[in-house]
Order: sequence, then structure tokens, then C-alpha cells
Amino acid sequence: MKRGFAFVLALGLLVVLSPGTASAGAPVREFLPAPDFTFEGICSFPVGIHTLANNEYTITFFDDQGNPTRQVIQGLLISQLTNRNTGVSVVRNISGPGVFTFSDSTLAASGSWALAFFPGDLGPGSPGRLFINRGRIVVRFGEPDQILSQSGTQEDLCATLAQT
Repeated sequence: MKRGFAFVLALGLLVVLSPGTASAGAPVREFLPAPDFTFEGICSFPVGIHTLANNEYTITFFDDQGNPTRQVIQGLLISQLTNRNTGVSVVRNISGPGVFTFSDSTLAASGSWALAFFPGDLGPGSPGRLFINRGRIVVRFGEPDQILSQSGTQEDLCATLAQT
């Protein structure tokens, strides 16, 4: 699993690879845990993520053979992001919603989403990025990940958390 995609999972943006046990064709609704963790290597300092409120769920849809086809992510997710070197922190509502499509590994997200890409995730030589997209963003996860479209406003969390 790609590291950028792992961040999306950890922030409650997907539980794409664990669709649960379902009969063919029946959608499954599951709580989406958002554990606390620390990122190193994206910003010039470690960034801690702490969940303050989480009521996010996924709804996974299946084909006739029981294979997942798409997953809707929705519900409240509020996180505190902290520069572990300085203690500077911000609280952000990153609730989404979004839809992950399994056939092409694409996330179509609207609302407010936090996304992270390690250096090289968006192609050779690409810098790390940790940002909140408020609007619509479409990302295809692969080798490399690709931001297919992006609208609205973006907050560079590395820059925000670097302020003293």
C-alpha cells in the first residue's frame, strides 16, 4: 500500500482494503477508526495527528461476485495536527465526504479533506505534500499517485504548522 494512501486511510478518508464480510451485492456500513499517529518525512518536522471527534463511516458496495466496487466515506472527523518540534497545532474539520472506486483506485472527494503525499509519491522528484483541500479533488492512487483534478482552496499544513 502506498504511503500517501495510508494517510488517507488513517485520517478516516478510506478503509478501502477492508470491506468487511458481505454477501454479494449487499452494501455494508462500517465505522471508520481514525487512530492517532505521527508523520515523518513529509514536512521538515514530524506532524502528529490526534482525533478529537470521529463519527465517520464507510458504505461499501459489491458486485454480484462479492467484490467491492466502490466505497462512500462520510461522517464527522475533527483532527488536531501538531508540529512535534514546536508544539504549534491546529484543529481542522476534515469530514469529507468522498467516494473511492476500486476499479481505477480513484478517490473523488468533496468538502474538506486532509491528504498527504511523501516525497516521490506524485512522481520522481516530487516534494512531500500535506494539505487540506476544501472543495473537490480527484486522486488516482498508483505508481505514481496522480491528482487528476482539484478545485476550491488548499491549505499547506507544513507552512501552517511551521509558524511560531
